[in-house]
Amino acid sequence: MSYDPEQHDRQSIRLPEWDYRRPAAYFVTVCAHQRRCLLGRVCSAGSLSTIMRQFKSMVTKRIHRRRDTPGAAVWQRNVYERIVRNRQEMNRIRTYIRQNPARWHQDRVHPDGGTASSG
Repeated sequence: MSYDPEQHDRQSIRLPEWDYRRPAAYFVTVCAHQRRCLLGRVCSAGSLSTIMRQFKSMVTKRIHRRRDTPGAAVWQRNVYERIVRNRQEMNRIRTYIRQNPARWHQDRVHPDGGTASSG
């Protein structure tokens, strides 16, 4: 695929002054292409960009193998990331992580036609 500035030129969502290699708490959300249920779990340590690159690469290969769809789109264009700045924010994120799976069946993008957005 050749470079197309309309398709490939994106604004960075990262904080320019933040060193993402620093040990810190990060909350990252990744979405599969068309929000399909395709993901596994992250089990290694390293910089945020290294973790995401390795995770996406491994999962993409596995999905293509299982679905026999080499080259098909798997990921949406970007990820949501947030530097966790304090204990209160960390606790809110932990609550979200614990409670969100129970709301998945209600989500408007749920494969069985959820009835409401989980926020």
